[in-house]
Amino acid sequence: MFFVVTAGTVFAQEEPSPNQKSDSIKTRGQKTYFSGFESKNVPMALRKTLKSMTGDNLDRLKGCFLMKEPDSMVSEKSPGCFSRDCVIKTAGEQDAEKILYASITELRRNVRTQIDKEGYGQYLLQDNETVKYQVTMVLMDGKGDVLISLKEKTTGRTLKRTLKDMVAKLAPYFEPVVIEEPVKEVDLREEFLAGSLDYLGPINKFTNMSNGGGGITLSGGLANYIAANSIFILDVGYGYYRSEHSLVSSLQTLRLQIGGGYLYNAYGPVRINPLIGMGVHTSFVRETSGNVYTFTDTLVQLSCPVIYKLNRDYMFFLSPALTLFFEDHNVGTLWSMSFGVRYFISLFHDARL
Repeated sequence: MFFVVTAGTVFAQEEPSPNQKSDSIKTRGQKTYFSGFESKNVPMALRKTLKSMTGDNLDRLKGCFLMKEPDSMVSEKSPGCFSRDCVIKTAGEQDAEKILYASITELRRNVRTQIDKEGYGQYLLQDNETVKYQVTMVLMDGKGDVLISLKEKTTGRTLKRTLKDMVAKLAPYFEPVVIEEPVKEVDLREEFLAGSLDYLGPINKFTNMSNGGGGITLSGGLANYIAANSIFILDVGYGYYRSEHSLVSSLQTLRLQIGGGYLYNAYGPVRINPLIGMGVHTSFVRETSGNVYTFTDTLVQLSCPVIYKLNRDYMFFLSPALTLFFEDHNVGTLWSMSFGVRYFISLFHDARL
């Protein structure tokens, strides 16, 4: 007798390999130590204001992370740490990646000028005092090696702008640092349930027994367990065939099949899932006389489901199949067409990341 098995198709949620390494690139600013401005003739109040301005400008640099100074350096009793040697030493203790040393010097100069350009004023002179500032910034790496040194002269009115421009020139030396996070192992194994309605069609000499029938298949299986995009499936089904033989009133089958295959991307949400399976079926033949005979045969099936992914949980499939079944001295051939739906579940672990 003959029996057909149709494949309940599966769909792997994603195509990457099992235990795929999944990581997103994150960056951070370089740890930068800046304690303020060293000076011998600029008041501390002004130096604190300049430090705050410079710190704000550094914070705007994408690749710069301004470190907090040690409590011992900012206490009221502490003289501070402004000299180049002290800055390098303290930055090293804080594991800084960049060190910014800065200094400012007040430049006063008396200039004697004419009171007027004409008349008696051109013979009279007066003394005028000018005040300028010389600002120095030295950017170093974590070891204290100089990367760039800047020096500018400015007035009190343009001092704020000068600091901003000088910090902007440091920007190319602050490349964001890639954060190397622990690689997360993504478990892509998944389980599924599927069901299909089947058309069953005998070929060749078995058409004298039946010209076709219908059935139902229930399936369960595993995806991505053995290898990337691998499929393992178990089918259980029932079939009913229309009788074409005068001595047979009905023909029914029960079947059990295991199989495996591979899932290929075709286009967009469409997948192709060639499968090969092996199994057994038992046929129940009822004669018009009322006698019932049972036959159990082995089979091999080739199928190629075409899958449409509706969403993460559901997909539909249309599966043509060719089945060879083996009786005592005969090899039978059947074809089938199945239409079904599959639903993703998680029995043993949470695969939904």
